Amino acid sequence: MPRWGLLALIARLLRIAAWLRCGIRPQRAAIAVVAAIVAMISLSDAMTSNGKYFETRHMAADLGCWMRNEYPTPPAIVGPVGITPIISFYAHNAPYRPFRWEADNDSILLMIDQSCASVVLLQPAKN
Repeated sequence: MPRWGLLALIARLLRIAAWLRCGIRPQRAAIAVVAAIVAMISLSDAMTSNGKYFETRHMAADLGCWMRNEYPTPPAIVGPVGITPIISFYAHNAPYRPFRWEADNDSILLMIDQSCASVVLLQPAKN
């Protein structure tokens, strides 16, 4: 049964080094080269794959700044759990009540009524 993956690659490189009668240093160098390649690939993937996060964060900052300028006192906010605290921060720590994305309409409406929210953030619906 063939083995695949990073550990199998390292094991194969060590067997080749042993077959070529290489010492310990070339074997360690082979492991270090493989580890460096994996680290570079992982780092480049991490740096390029979080664009959506930063777009959402920038949008939340813009909305919070707009609220700070639009309302003389920090308004009460009701919104989704992930983005509402960020918007509240940029709106000078406006009071907020977050709801889960899975919350039903009735519980969101009740939360809006209880908090007397001036701003309500809703998720886009896909129909």
